[in-house]
Amino acid sequence: MNSIYRLKKSEVFQETFEKGAKNKFKNLFFINILENSKNKNMKIGIAVSKKFGHAPYRNRIKRQVRDILSKQELSKLDSHNYVFVFSKKFCELSYADKEKELAAYIKVIKNGNYKKQKEKKSK
Repeated sequence: MNSIYRLKKSEVFQETFEKGAKNKFKNLFFINILENSKNKNMKIGIAVSKKFGHAPYRNRIKRQVRDILSKQELSKLDSHNYVFVFSKKFCELSYADKEKELAAYIKVIKNGNYKKQKEKKSK
């Protein structure tokens, strides 16, 4: 995954994680999506909880996900911030299965079939 597509600032990562619309995918992972008004490019963040193992294991999962995402056509995605949060079930899948599941969800995002952030109601 190209570095221009990565969420690097912790403030933006936290904001997307807390305020973004949550979308669950087959109990394997969920993704928080927040509209990105500052940049034209979409940004992706990857989170793997500490309860799934030691740092080398978590980093391996993140490397695999970045590799899978680099093979996808990410330039066609909307200019939103995306934070992927993976479950233990996803982490235990083989690389080929992870690739298949992520490709399926990227296709869903490209088609626009995901829950968008709710607009704030004014009084």
